Amino acid sequence: MGQTEALRTDNVMVSPNHIYSLKMQKTGDLQLLKNGKTVLWHSNTAGHPGSYALVQGGDLGGFAVLSAGKQTLWSAKATPHDAVLTLTNTGTLNLIWGRTTVWTAK
Repeated sequence: MGQTEALRTDNVMVSPNHIYSLKMQKTGDLQLLKNGKTVLWHSNTAGHPGSYALVQGGDLGGFAVLSAGKQTLWSAKATPHDAVLTLTNTGTLNLIWGRTTVWTAK
């Protein structure tokens, strides 16, 4: 997931092997799932319907969950710019800047 993409309610990012997924729930909680059922990690942002996740560029660089009103509810480590979010076949969610992994969830 790059900087121009947002993960909105019921959108899903899927690992290449289709076992792991990152999904923004209707409640506003971003969840990393195994086989669509087992929660491996979550942003703990439930209670904020309409929230979305995105990789931010510029001075606000990093990965964040924002409310419908664009307030930051949760964020990962900041990066200068041009970071990407990847989901691997082992269920690891990585925020990568250049060749460096700056944040990981699994």
